Amino acid sequence: MLKIFIMEPFIFLILEIIIMKLLMLSSVRSLMTIYVGVLVIALGVGVVTPAIPLYARSLGASYVEVGLLGTFYSLTYIVLAVLSGWLSDHVGRKVVITGSAVLCGFAAFLYLISSSVISLFLARVVEGGAWCSFWSALEALVTELAWGRAGGAMGVCGMFYGVGYLIGSVLGGFLVSSYGFKATFLLYFCLSFMATVIFANVKARGMRSYAGVRELYGVEVLGGRHGAIALLTSYVLSFCLSILWIVMITLFPVYVEDLRVNAFWIGVLFGAFWLGHIVFFVFAGRLSDTFGRENVLIPSMACLSIASMLIVASSDFTILFIVNLIIGCGLGSAYPVAVALISDVTPSQRRGVMMGLFESLWGIGMLVGSTLGGWIAEFNVRGPYILCGVLCAVCTLTVVAYKLRTKSSTVQPS
Repeated sequence: MLKIFIMEPFIFLILEIIIMKLLMLSSVRSLMTIYVGVLVIALGVGVVTPAIPLYARSLGASYVEVGLLGTFYSLTYIVLAVLSGWLSDHVGRKVVITGSAVLCGFAAFLYLISSSVISLFLARVVEGGAWCSFWSALEALVTELAWGRAGGAMGVCGMFYGVGYLIGSVLGGFLVSSYGFKATFLLYFCLSFMATVIFANVKARGMRSYAGVRELYGVEVLGGRHGAIALLTSYVLSFCLSILWIVMITLFPVYVEDLRVNAFWIGVLFGAFWLGHIVFFVFAGRLSDTFGRENVLIPSMACLSIASMLIVASSDFTILFIVNLIIGCGLGSAYPVAVALISDVTPSQRRGVMMGLFESLWGIGMLVGSTLGGWIAEFNVRGPYILCGVLCAVCTLTVVAYKLRTKSSTVQPS
C-alpha cells in the first residue's frame, strides 16, 4: 500500500504527459487543416480583390464611389471585429470561422448577381463583416493550438494566406481579361464553399483550459501591468502597420507611375513586396518563439522606418525594388509577432476579444491611412512615406520601452 501511495503521483504525471502528447498531435492535425482552409479562402479573396474596383467602374461608379467601397468595408471591419472576437469566446472559434467562410460565399453571390453600384456596397459590407470575424477567431484559435509556439504558428498561417492571395491575384487578372468579371465572382463563391467544408472539419481542441499545461510546457500567460503594456504595444503596432500597408497597396502604385514606371515593372515591385512578406512570415514567428518577441520586433520596425524614408530619398528603380523587399519583409515579420504577443499575455477565455480589438485597430489604421495619406499626397507626393517612416520609428521606440520595462520587472531584488 505504501508503494502504491508513493507511486500514485508519478502514475498521474505519466498519464498527464501521455494525454498532453495526444492533444498536441491532434492540434498539429487541426493546424494543418486550418492552413489548407486559409490557403483556399485566400485564393478566393485574391481572385476577387483586384476585380471589384474595376467592376464598379464598369457599372459607372465614380472615383469617389470606388473609394467609398473601401470605406464601407473598413467601417464594417472596425465595428464588428471586437464583437466577433467576443462571439468566438462564447460560442467557439470554429463556429465563427466557419460562419465567416459562409458569409464570404454570400458576399460572392451578391457580387455575382449585382448589376448596380448600390448592390456592390451591400456586398462589401457583408465581406467586411466576414473577414473581421475570420481573423479575430482564427488568430485566437491558431495561438491556442500552437502550444507555446504562437509566433511560428501565426507565421505559417500568414505564409499560406500570402501565397494564396498572390496566386489568386494573378489568376483573377487572367480571369477578368479572358472571361469577364462574373468568372472571378463564381470562383470566389466556389472557393468559399470549399473553405467552409474544410473549416467545419477542424477539431478545435487545444490547451484552452487544460490544467497543468503551463507547468509541463513552460507556457505562461502573463497578466497585470506587464500584460497591459504588452497589449498596448501590440495595438500601437497594429494601427501603425496597417497605415503603412494601406499606403503601399493604394498610393505607392500611383506614386511610382508618376515616376514613369510602366505597369509591368510596378508588378515586379509588388512581387518583391509579397515575396518578402511571405518568406518572413514563417521565419520571424519562429525566431520570436526562441529569442523573444521584442528582439524580432525592434529590428523589423527599424527597417520599416528606414525603408519608408528611402522612398522619399530616392526615385531609382533598383532602390525602390530593395525598399519594397525590405517593407515586405518587415511587415511579414512584425504582424505575426504582434499577434503572438497578445496570446502571450491574454488568457484563452478573453483572447477572442483581444484579437478582435487588434483587428479593429488594423481597420482604423487602414481607414486613416487611405484617407489621411491621400490628403497628404495632394500637397506632397512623398508626404505619406514620411508619415509612415515617423510612425514606424515611434513603434520601434515603443517596443524598446516595452523591452526595458520587461527587463526591469524581471530583475530580482538583491
